[in-house]
Amino acid sequence: FRYDAQTFLGRSFLEAGFNDEAVETLQVAFNEYAVKGDNKSKEMTYWLGRALETKGDLPAALKSYSQVFQWDAGYRDVQTRIKKLRAG
Repeated sequence: FRYDAQTFLGRSFLEAGFNDEAVETLQVAFNEYAVKGDNKSKEMTYWLGRALETKGDLPAALKSYSQVFQWDAGYRDVQTRIKKLRAG
C-alpha cells in the first residue's frame, strides 16, 4: 500500500499547487518501486508526468508520458498529452 499512498500524496500535492513536492514524492515512489509496466508503475509515471508538465519541465514530462505509452498506449489521455507537448 506504500506506493499507492505515495501516488495519492503526490497527486494531492499537485492538486494543492505544491508542484515541487509532487514531483519529488512521485519520483521517489517510481525509483523505489521495483516492478515496471504494471498498473501501479503506470499510475505513478503518469502522475509524475502531470506534475512535471505543471511545473514546466516539458522534456521530462514528455519522457514520463512516453514511458507510459510504451507500456500501454491506451492509458488515460497519454497519447493526447504526448501529441500536445510535441506540437509545442
